[in-house]
Amino acid sequence: MMRSSTRWWLCAILTTAGLSASGQGNVDQEGEIARGQTVILGTYSWDVEKNSQPRDTGDNDVSWEQVEDNEQFGFADEHYLVPINQAGLAALGQRAFDTITRRDLAEQKYADKKLTNDSLAPGDVVALRTNKGNYAKLKVVRYRELHDFSFPEAELLGAQWRGVALAAHNTKRYHLEVAWVLYRRPE
Repeated sequence: MMRSSTRWWLCAILTTAGLSASGQGNVDQEGEIARGQTVILGTYSWDVEKNSQPRDTGDNDVSWEQVEDNEQFGFADEHYLVPINQAGLAALGQRAFDTITRRDLAEQKYADKKLTNDSLAPGDVVALRTNKGNYAKLKVVRYRELHDFSFPEAELLGAQWRGVALAAHNTKRYHLEVAWVLYRRPE
Protein backbone atom coordinates (compact mmCIF):
# COMPACT_ATOMS: atom_id res chain seq x y z
CA MET A 1 0.00 0.00 0.00
CA MET A 2 1.33 3.42 -1.04
CA ARG A 3 1.56 6.20 1.57
CA SER A 4 -0.27 9.49 0.91
CA SER A 5 2.95 11.55 0.56
CA THR A 6 4.41 9.01 -1.88
CA ARG A 7 1.23 9.11 -3.98
CA TRP A 8 1.36 12.93 -4.12
CA TRP A 9 5.04 12.88 -5.14
CA LEU A 10 4.37 10.29 -7.87
CA CYS A 11 1.38 12.29 -9.20
CA ALA A 12 3.51 15.44 -9.33
CA ILE A 13 6.24 13.68 -11.33
CA LEU A 14 3.74 12.14 -13.76
CA THR A 15 1.95 15.46 -14.28
CA THR A 16 5.25 17.26 -14.96
CA ALA A 17 6.34 14.53 -17.38
CA GLY A 18 3.01 14.73 -19.18
CA LEU A 19 3.27 18.50 -19.59
CA SER A 20 6.81 18.27 -20.91
CA ALA A 21 5.91 15.52 -23.37
CA SER A 22 2.99 17.53 -24.76
CA GLY A 23 5.19 20.58 -25.36
CA GLN A 24 3.22 22.61 -22.80
CA GLY A 25 5.72 22.47 -19.95
CA ASN A 26 7.19 25.94 -20.56
CA VAL A 27 4.07 27.67 -21.89
CA ASP A 28 3.65 29.90 -18.84
CA GLN A 29 7.33 30.74 -18.44
CA GLU A 30 7.85 34.43 -19.19
CA GLY A 31 4.09 34.75 -19.78
CA GLU A 32 4.04 32.64 -22.93
CA ILE A 33 0.49 31.71 -23.95
CA ALA A 34 0.95 29.87 -27.24
CA ARG A 35 3.23 29.34 -30.23
CA GLY A 36 2.91 28.01 -33.73
CA GLN A 37 3.45 28.50 -37.43
CA THR A 38 0.79 30.04 -39.65
CA VAL A 39 0.35 31.03 -43.28
CA ILE A 40 -1.44 34.37 -43.45
CA LEU A 41 -3.44 34.18 -46.65
CA GLY A 42 -3.23 36.95 -49.23
CA THR A 43 -6.08 39.46 -48.66
CA TYR A 44 -6.98 37.82 -45.32
CA SER A 45 -6.51 39.04 -41.76
CA TRP A 46 -5.31 37.10 -38.73
CA ASP A 47 -6.26 36.98 -35.05
CA VAL A 48 -3.12 35.71 -33.32
CA GLU A 49 -4.86 34.94 -29.99
CA LYS A 50 -7.22 32.52 -31.74
CA ASN A 51 -4.78 31.66 -34.53
CA SER A 52 -7.62 32.11 -36.98
CA GLN A 53 -8.35 34.03 -40.15
CA PRO A 54 -12.07 34.80 -40.04
CA ARG A 55 -13.63 37.12 -42.59
CA ASP A 56 -15.13 39.16 -39.73
CA THR A 57 -12.12 41.28 -38.82
CA GLY A 58 -13.47 42.63 -35.51
CA ASP A 59 -10.87 40.93 -33.29
CA ASN A 60 -8.12 40.43 -35.86
CA ASP A 61 -4.69 41.92 -35.35
CA VAL A 62 -3.09 42.14 -38.81
CA SER A 63 -4.05 41.80 -42.44
CA TRP A 64 -1.89 40.70 -45.37
CA GLU A 65 -2.85 43.38 -47.87
CA GLN A 66 -2.38 42.99 -51.61
CA VAL A 67 -2.12 46.05 -53.86
CA GLU A 68 -2.75 45.57 -57.56
CA ASP A 69 -0.23 47.35 -59.73
CA ASN A 70 -0.57 45.00 -62.67
CA GLU A 71 -3.96 45.17 -64.37
CA GLN A 72 -3.02 42.50 -66.92
CA PHE A 73 -2.90 39.71 -64.34
CA GLY A 74 -5.12 41.22 -61.65
CA PHE A 75 -2.99 40.01 -58.73
CA ALA A 76 -0.83 42.04 -56.42
CA ASP A 77 2.69 43.23 -56.96
CA GLU A 78 2.90 44.97 -53.57
CA HIS A 79 2.12 43.33 -50.23
CA TYR A 80 1.79 44.87 -46.79
CA LEU A 81 1.46 43.54 -43.25
CA VAL A 82 -1.05 45.98 -41.79
CA PRO A 83 -1.97 46.35 -38.11
CA ILE A 84 -5.75 46.58 -37.77
CA ASN A 85 -8.13 47.59 -35.02
CA GLN A 86 -5.96 48.57 -32.02
CA ALA A 87 -2.91 46.43 -32.90
CA GLY A 88 0.57 47.83 -33.52
CA LEU A 89 3.71 46.61 -35.28
CA ALA A 90 7.45 47.17 -34.87
CA ALA A 91 9.97 45.80 -37.37
CA LEU A 92 12.94 44.23 -35.57
CA GLY A 93 14.87 43.06 -38.65
CA GLN A 94 17.18 40.05 -38.61
CA ARG A 95 17.34 39.12 -34.92
CA ALA A 96 17.74 35.84 -33.06
CA PHE A 97 14.06 34.94 -32.66
CA ASP A 98 14.46 32.69 -29.63
CA THR A 99 16.32 35.34 -27.63
CA ILE A 100 13.54 37.97 -27.88
CA THR A 101 11.64 38.05 -24.59
CA ARG A 102 8.29 39.40 -23.48
CA ARG A 103 10.19 42.26 -21.83
CA ASP A 104 11.86 43.09 -25.17
CA LEU A 105 8.44 43.14 -26.82
CA ALA A 106 6.93 45.34 -24.08
CA GLU A 107 9.71 47.91 -24.60
CA GLN A 108 9.06 48.38 -28.34
CA LYS A 109 7.50 51.50 -29.85
CA TYR A 110 4.51 50.15 -31.76
CA ALA A 111 2.99 51.97 -34.71
CA ASP A 112 -0.15 51.63 -36.75
CA LYS A 113 1.94 51.84 -39.94
CA LYS A 114 1.97 48.99 -42.44
CA LEU A 115 5.16 47.08 -43.26
CA THR A 116 6.00 46.43 -46.90
CA ASN A 117 7.07 43.00 -48.07
CA ASP A 118 10.45 44.55 -48.94
CA SER A 119 11.05 44.85 -45.17
CA LEU A 120 9.80 41.31 -44.51
CA ALA A 121 12.48 38.99 -45.82
CA PRO A 122 12.71 35.40 -44.57
CA GLY A 123 14.35 35.56 -41.14
CA ASP A 124 13.06 39.06 -40.32
CA VAL A 125 11.27 39.45 -37.00
CA VAL A 126 8.26 41.65 -36.26
CA ALA A 127 6.92 42.60 -32.83
CA LEU A 128 3.13 42.74 -32.53
CA ARG A 129 0.98 44.33 -29.84
CA THR A 130 -2.41 42.66 -30.24
CA ASN A 131 -5.84 44.24 -29.95
CA LYS A 132 -6.14 42.72 -26.50
CA GLY A 133 -2.83 44.22 -25.36
CA ASN A 134 -0.84 40.99 -25.48
CA TYR A 135 2.50 40.74 -27.27
CA ALA A 136 3.69 38.45 -30.03
CA LYS A 137 6.85 37.97 -31.98
CA LEU A 138 6.58 36.86 -35.60
CA LYS A 139 9.40 35.50 -37.73
CA VAL A 140 9.01 35.46 -41.50
CA VAL A 141 9.58 31.86 -42.51
CA ARG A 142 8.88 32.22 -46.23
CA TYR A 143 6.38 33.29 -48.84
CA ARG A 144 3.92 30.92 -50.49
CA GLU A 145 2.92 31.18 -54.13
CA LEU A 146 -0.59 32.01 -55.27
CA HIS A 147 -0.90 28.54 -56.84
CA ASP A 148 0.32 26.72 -53.70
CA PHE A 149 -2.48 25.04 -51.71
CA SER A 150 -0.27 22.56 -49.81
CA PHE A 151 -0.59 24.14 -46.34
CA PRO A 152 -3.48 23.74 -43.83
CA GLU A 153 -4.74 27.34 -44.06
CA ALA A 154 -5.43 26.85 -47.78
CA GLU A 155 -8.60 24.99 -46.72
CA LEU A 156 -10.11 28.45 -46.11
CA LEU A 157 -9.91 29.14 -49.85
CA GLY A 158 -13.02 27.94 -51.66
CA ALA A 159 -13.06 26.03 -54.94
CA GLN A 160 -14.16 29.10 -56.91
CA TRP A 161 -11.32 31.20 -55.44
CA ARG A 162 -8.81 28.45 -56.29
CA GLY A 163 -10.08 28.29 -59.86
CA VAL A 164 -9.64 32.04 -60.34
CA ALA A 165 -6.19 31.89 -58.76
CA LEU A 166 -5.04 29.01 -60.96
CA ALA A 167 -6.24 30.84 -64.08
CA ALA A 168 -4.11 33.86 -63.18
CA HIS A 169 -0.37 34.40 -63.41
CA ASN A 170 1.35 32.71 -60.44
CA THR A 171 2.48 35.32 -57.91
CA LYS A 172 5.55 34.09 -56.01
CA ARG A 173 5.02 36.12 -52.80
CA TYR A 174 1.26 35.91 -52.28
CA HIS A 175 0.83 34.29 -48.84
CA LEU A 176 3.04 35.02 -45.81
CA GLU A 177 4.23 32.17 -43.57
CA VAL A 178 5.29 33.13 -40.04
CA ALA A 179 6.47 31.37 -36.90
CA TRP A 180 5.06 33.08 -33.82
CA VAL A 181 5.02 33.16 -30.04
CA LEU A 182 2.22 34.88 -28.11
CA TYR A 183 2.84 36.35 -24.64
CA ARG A 184 0.44 37.55 -21.97
CA ARG A 185 0.71 41.29 -21.41
CA PRO A 186 2.59 42.21 -18.24
CA GLU A 187 0.27 42.99 -15.35
